[in-house]
Amino acid sequence: MNEKHIIEFKDGNTLDFRYFFKKYSHRIYGFTKDFIEEGDFKVVTQKTFINYWNFRNYLLEESTVQSYWFRTGRNACFNLNRYKGVHAKYASHDIQGREIHINSDILNSIESNKLSFSELPDLYKNFISELANRCTEVFIKMRFENMRNEQMANQLAITKKAVESNMTRANKILSFRLVGY
Repeated sequence: MNEKHIIEFKDGNTLDFRYFFKKYSHRIYGFTKDFIEEGDFKVVTQKTFINYWNFRNYLLEESTVQSYWFRTGRNACFNLNRYKGVHAKYASHDIQGREIHINSDILNSIESNKLSFSELPDLYKNFISELANRCTEVFIKMRFENMRNEQMANQLAITKKAVESNMTRANKILSFRLVGY
């Protein structure tokens, strides 16, 4: 490095800053590749040279400048990685907080519908009483006795297709009755 450039740089000459940046930024850029992700190389290199500009009055001599750049670049990489870790931690914490809030809202809505749930058994009994005899038999055997279609058909002496159509009819009526719940 030229001693004249360092003296002019310390005095605040931006042309000398550009000289150093153009001549040496690729070294810092390459050096930071060992520490950080690809998209952050330019940012860290720029921060290193901005820091270099801000503390230009404290630089002693030519030999300390390059070690200063590498030390500053390395520290900027560590700080960036630390920031990303903290940011990820709080982002995760924020997501967990949102999930807790949503789950709480769901539980509160369930609590407010307690009355609705308590009405369901009566509604279910009324629904079954409204079904035709054969439809009631098929529905009860399917839902409460866990019988298969073939077993019901044999026991009730009807076809498997009749079992399926009775169950379809019962499910349609049930879904119509439970719309408000």
